[in-house]
Formats: sequence, C-alpha cells, structure tokens
Amino acid sequence: MVEEIWNAIVRTVLDDEHRTGLMAVSSKVSQLGRRLYPSAAAFPLDLLVTVLLDLAHERPTEYTPGFVADTLLQSRVPHYAAFEALRNIYKRVDMANTVAREIAALTTMWIDARGGSGDSQNMPVMDVDAALSLYIVNATLGNNIELKAELQRVQDRLRQVY
Repeated sequence: MVEEIWNAIVRTVLDDEHRTGLMAVSSKVSQLGRRLYPSAAAFPLDLLVTVLLDLAHERPTEYTPGFVADTLLQSRVPHYAAFEALRNIYKRVDMANTVAREIAALTTMWIDARGGSGDSQNMPVMDVDAALSLYIVNATLGNNIELKAELQRVQDRLRQVY
C-alpha cells in the first residue's frame, strides 16, 4: 500500500502540467521527506530509492547522476542512511551501474559537506571505500571503462581526504 501511495504521488507530480520532470519529483519527495523522515513506515528509504531509480530509467534524458542521492539528502536523510539504502538496492536490482553512479555522487556530496554538516562525520569511511572497490571490480568485469574511471576518481578523492 505504501508503494502504491508513493507511486501515485510521483505520477501526480509528473501529470501536473505546471510541474513536470525529475526535478519536480525530487522537489515533492524532498518536501514530504522533510516531514516524514525518519519514519520507515511513511518514508521507506529502500522503496523510495527503487521508485526514484525506476523513474530515472523511464526518463534517461532528464537523469543526471546524483538525482536519487540529492533527493534523499534534500529530504534530510543522513548521508550514511542514504548510502545504506543505495548499497542495499545495489545488491537487489539490475540497475547496478546507475546505483554505483548514485553512490559515487553521494560520496562526492559527503566529502564536499564534511565541513558543514554534522551528519557527514558519521559516514562509515571503510564501508564506503569497500563498496567503491567492489563497484570498480564489477565495472571492470562488465568492461564499463567510463564507470570504472568515475568510481576510481571518487575513491582516490575519498582516500586523499580520509
């Protein structure tokens, strides 16, 4: 039932002639997230990540890496909770490359925010580094040179900072 409600919210935003596209969905989800998070019943992160990823795949011309991560962060979801939700989804969906790009974007956002946001101090650096290593290996095995290079850049930056 919760999934149906969130899908209806997303479709309502997309059907609105004045507010369309991924940015409008991000804005609406973020607005609701600021009121509903951390309630797992009302704002289930794994479900929302899946809904947002599905939407990104439906609208590839509008999608930019970081769409899902930024939506979660704008909802006041802590970096570490967004990371865990994305990592959980990586294990379950066929959109592994998109999820890896989202985690790379989230990691970059976290590194950039580490001086200003109290929650950014709680990010599990070793877990993030290990996840990036796994995604680099998978990108290498999948012969996805561009994704591998992107992930390596983020991992190198993470290691320089921490």
